Amino acid sequence: ESVKSEAAIRESEATLSLVLDTAPTLIASIDSDLRYRFVNPAFTEFSGFSQAELRGQEISVTMTPERFKIVKKIAERALAGETFNYTVGILNDQGVMKAVEWTSKPQFYRNGAKIKYVDWSYTPQYDESGKVIGYVTSGVDITDRLEKEQALRESEERFELATAGSAAGLWIWNIGEDVVFTSPRFREILDIETSDAVH
Repeated sequence: ESVKSEAAIRESEATLSLVLDTAPTLIASIDSDLRYRFVNPAFTEFSGFSQAELRGQEISVTMTPERFKIVKKIAERALAGETFNYTVGILNDQGVMKAVEWTSKPQFYRNGAKIKYVDWSYTPQYDESGKVIGYVTSGVDITDRLEKEQALRESEERFELATAGSAAGLWIWNIGEDVVFTSPRFREILDIETSDAVH
């Protein structure tokens, strides 16, 4: 019976390891002293540091002092038992993650360097007695989604500008994206709202 239990534990650990190693999500386990216990490959690729370089290091090594002040406050909330979520733009400057101010129209490059946008979650980690011993942070890179959304908005704005003065009503269907663009005149002729004209 104990042999079966040990085999089941090993299988469970192997499965967990495979999931963590192949997940596209950035995952890090942080202790109560704000030191890295574990980071997965996606996190190391994003940060530019290896697992060996980060293990045991304070989280401040991957960010500017200004960003650390903010992250430390969030970490303290997680260590107090609170789950916390936020989105931030990050510029990776030679392994130092610099926060980029969030605006309604995100920038994707600064001085030729790519800015990545990440949805972060901080989840408290408890021991068997219920005491918080650290937290797990996970981040989902949403850069591609934001770039597509911005490109679509800009395309719609160009279409509106190009057709604003036209007497003809225009209706264009992008089959690949299943999106319909309608000109102001088209909506006026049929007396419909923008939301009714776009799928």
